[in-house]
Amino acid sequence: MHAEATKATEPAVGADLRSRRFGDLRASLPALLVLIVSLAATAVAWYVLRSQAEANGATDFDDDTRQLAQTIGVGMQGYEETLHAVAALFATSRVITRDDWRRFVDSLELGRDHPGIEVLGFAKQLHAQQQEQHERAMQAQGLPDYRIWPDRIRDDAVAVTFIEPFGAEARRSLGYDLMADPVSRGVVEAAQASAGVTLSGPWAPAARNRAPTHEASTILMVEPLYQYQGDSAPADAATRGDPVGYVYAAINCNQLMADLLHESVVDVGFAVYDGARTSGGALLYANTRARDLLRAGRKSAFESNIPLTVAGHRWTLRFLSGPYEQAVPHRPLQWIVLAAGIPLSLLLFGIAWSQATLRARATRIALDMTKSVRAQAGLLDLTHDTVFLRDHNNIIRYWNRAASDTYGYSAEETIGRTADELLKTRFPAPLEEIWRELEETGKWEGELVHTRRDGTEIVTASRWAVQRDAHGRIESILETNNDVTEHRRVERERRRLEASLLQASKLEAMGTLAGGIAHDFNNILGSILGYGELAESEAPPGSALRRYIDNIMVAGQRAKSLIARILAFSRSGLAQRRPVHVQSIVAETLDLLSASLPETVQVERNLAVDDAAVVADPTQVHQVVLNLCTNAVQAMKDGGTLRVRLEVVEAHAPLALMTGTLPPDEYVRLSVSDTGPGIDPGVRDRVFDPFFTTKGVGVGTGLGLSLVHGIATDLGGAVDMQSELGRGTTFDVYLPCRDCAAPIEEERQALPQGNGETVMLVDDEETLVRLGEEIIAKLGYEPVGYTSPVEALEAFRADPQRFDVVLSDETMPGMTGSQLAERIRAINGDVPIVLMSGYAAAPLAARALAVGAVDVLNKPLLAHDIARALEGALHRRAQR
Repeated sequence: MHAEATKATEPAVGADLRSRRFGDLRASLPALLVLIVSLAATAVAWYVLRSQAEANGATDFDDDTRQLAQTIGVGMQGYEETLHAVAALFATSRVITRDDWRRFVDSLELGRDHPGIEVLGFAKQLHAQQQEQHERAMQAQGLPDYRIWPDRIRDDAVAVTFIEPFGAEARRSLGYDLMADPVSRGVVEAAQASAGVTLSGPWAPAARNRAPTHEASTILMVEPLYQYQGDSAPADAATRGDPVGYVYAAINCNQLMADLLHESVVDVGFAVYDGARTSGGALLYANTRARDLLRAGRKSAFESNIPLTVAGHRWTLRFLSGPYEQAVPHRPLQWIVLAAGIPLSLLLFGIAWSQATLRARATRIALDMTKSVRAQAGLLDLTHDTVFLRDHNNIIRYWNRAASDTYGYSAEETIGRTADELLKTRFPAPLEEIWRELEETGKWEGELVHTRRDGTEIVTASRWAVQRDAHGRIESILETNNDVTEHRRVERERRRLEASLLQASKLEAMGTLAGGIAHDFNNILGSILGYGELAESEAPPGSALRRYIDNIMVAGQRAKSLIARILAFSRSGLAQRRPVHVQSIVAETLDLLSASLPETVQVERNLAVDDAAVVADPTQVHQVVLNLCTNAVQAMKDGGTLRVRLEVVEAHAPLALMTGTLPPDEYVRLSVSDTGPGIDPGVRDRVFDPFFTTKGVGVGTGLGLSLVHGIATDLGGAVDMQSELGRGTTFDVYLPCRDCAAPIEEERQALPQGNGETVMLVDDEETLVRLGEEIIAKLGYEPVGYTSPVEALEAFRADPQRFDVVLSDETMPGMTGSQLAERIRAINGDVPIVLMSGYAAAPLAARALAVGAVDVLNKPLLAHDIARALEGALHRRAQR
């Protein structure tokens, strides 16, 4: 029985055990479920945090790369603007010299504003027939080794003509034909096709003596220049034609990127490729991080290729973030969450998830706001104008980079200081008026004078704009300044040049008028002096008639001298020029003048130029000395000292004098000083005007200084003046020093006589013809006079062998003397011809020589003038 009972209880025990085990298992299910759920939640949290970190890293990477791309695009526009500025120079200046080019490039301050530009140049478009002429022109400008190279003939060449900075490498580049290598030729052709700024790929012409590398690639930026019509180039291709040349900039990519990104923090690998390819051959620039990543061949967590069009040329900007463990933030937090315990995993997950979400949202909001502020501040830093923000107490709160460059103070040194105290501002109006205008209109514009850190003053065009608070009160002032110091200096120089040009035009007009009057007056004076001379020779010496005639001749000679002064002023006189001994003429003039000086005037002379000479007519030099000394003596009414100094000076730079600018050369300087009262500053600009005088009526003609000015200018010189009220005046006459000459000795000879030769006399003034016949007859010749050049020509044509010499006026109705001479020479080429004119200017001498005339005489003529001219003409005929 016991055994049976035992057997009966065994199934119950097994079932109970199974039930207990099942219960334990069911009791553990919630824990297992909690464990599973917690582990699952932990795994999900780990995955979410990892994904969120990747998303944040990708977003930051994308924002940074696009901001960098935008910065590069904006910065390259500044480089394009530099080429536009150079094009504007050629648009406003028809003639550009090497000095103009150097000063303009210096004014751009490339080293500060655009350090990426290695050189800035201009290449001229030349057809085959223009190339030799261009080389000669450049060699004549001080470049004797200039030539177009490489030496192979092309139909068209684009030769480098200007280049700065002008170092040894730049000098080698002069004359280099940009069409000689495929890269520069391609960008030149592309610029011509697009009529705009164009960019090249990596460039290394033979002129640079080095090949491009990944560490220092160079590119070309080119803009074509077209023939300007008025103030602008033709807008359409139909009228534009071929370019006259190209402005180009050689840009170093390393320096370019350092300039564009110097304020940007680049934590990524960054490379620039030419075109759409990102292979090594197209690489223009790569920063250190990019080069390390490319050499190591490590895969980056994030990569981005951004196309960028610069000056009509495509670039590809490649950005590399680096390996995953460096690019994705917050990675340790993922493992902490994964390794956390079951009871804390859900709590930590919830906290971490909420914190991550809130943090990401707050970070994004803060990042967006920060990037917006940085972008706005970055734009202000890109401008060349100085910008700073002041509060209502005039305390500086913001200071941009251009302000630091202009004034020499960093932002840290200026923020918190008073603007007017820092810059020592000088206002164009009382500060109260400026504030009143700000209150009423909210803005103000004007010019201020600021003092920079180094103590120099600059003129700025200033613009103020106010920001008001909710109550309408001024809260802050945004001040924008533009340095216009150089502009104002150029403007002052332009006004000075315009005044000089106006003065020169006025003198030229007056000279033309004076020459015209002298021409007509000489014909009248010729009759008076000629008949006076004849009457003088017939009147008995010592008689009253002789005395009357002598007085007439003296007055006539004074009138002749006055006309000579007028012609000298107008530069219409014709004189025989030769190297003259200046010291002898000055000494002789002073000796003659000393005899008539009052006892109260002392003469001090310092003549130490030995045998120095100037090419001139001796009478001209005599007139200059006499007029200057006469004026000086008349200025010293109460006596004083007349100082005359003669010296040789050498000018190594252009001389800017009162009547003109002289080139570097060696000059003889005549200085005449007095100790008189000086010249009033209000009339100094008029002292060289003809007929202007400060003397009383009847004392002077007002032609003395105008004569000096006319002679000096005609001889290639100029006049300068220094005067101080109460201390006297000094006039300096500069004449080019040429060769040397012996002292002048006067030779007086009797009038040469003729031997019955027949002289044809032609003049439209009948009185002068009758007078000339009498003078010629007294000299031993047979005169035949004509008042019509047509009749004279017919008479000569009828009997060419009758006349031995022809004496003809130049200005006649129907036919000029030059035309008559040309036709007579066509009939008989052996007959000598002498022309005469009351307006014997240099062009007449050239025409006379061209038609075969042997001499040109100035009216009015006296007997000795005609005698020597006829003797010289017949002597030349006898020597043939």
